[in-house]
Amino acid sequence: MSNLVCDAVIAWERLRGTPACLEERVRDLSHGTLSKRIGDAWSIQEQFGHLSDLEPLWYGRVEDLSTGRAQLRTADLTNSATWEAGRRAKLVLRLESLNPSISSGLRCIRDYNSR
Repeated sequence: MSNLVCDAVIAWERLRGTPACLEERVRDLSHGTLSKRIGDAWSIQEQFGHLSDLEPLWYGRVEDLSTGRAQLRTADLTNSATWEAGRRAKLVLRLESLNPSISSGLRCIRDYNSR
């Protein structure tokens, strides 16, 4: 197996495991902890929202690669979508927009947080 293929397989496995890893890390955190900012740094909730904001970019870049585009589409390095979104919505609602395949795990978080 070539290094490129091996790297792609590893990257895929890491991406596939990310939702469960994130769920595990935030499961026991309160809404206050999830939405708390320290200085100008984003809260945990805002970090998750940022992941959601980036989803269309990476889908687009996969399309760019598959169609042989000479240059990948550019990212918004100012992260304006994240800053403008007013990340005060519930964490789980933002996470659910990442990918439908992770919804069942996110329901666990929502159910836990609603206790």
